[in-house]
Amino acid sequence: MPKAGWLFKVSLIIIIISAWLSLAAGFFVSLTILLGFMKDSPRWVGIVAFVPYLLLSAFLMLVSEMAKALMKIKEAIKKE
Repeated sequence: MPKAGWLFKVSLIIIIISAWLSLAAGFFVSLTILLGFMKDSPRWVGIVAFVPYLLLSAFLMLVSEMAKALMKIKEAIKKE
């Protein structure tokens, strides 16, 4: 089995970038609603719309932290 450590690191970077992008998208969506640019919806919907983006971002950050821990464990085992 070939070593695919670089692939693991690249996928980790992609996960972190997607977490930050989802958080930024949620921020801009909620800000757009809160500032009243969407006239059909009440302003409190902006807060409610931010929650799924926040949860998605938190989940992706959790996955990335678990992947970092897995990489550290793999390096520790490799040293022994």
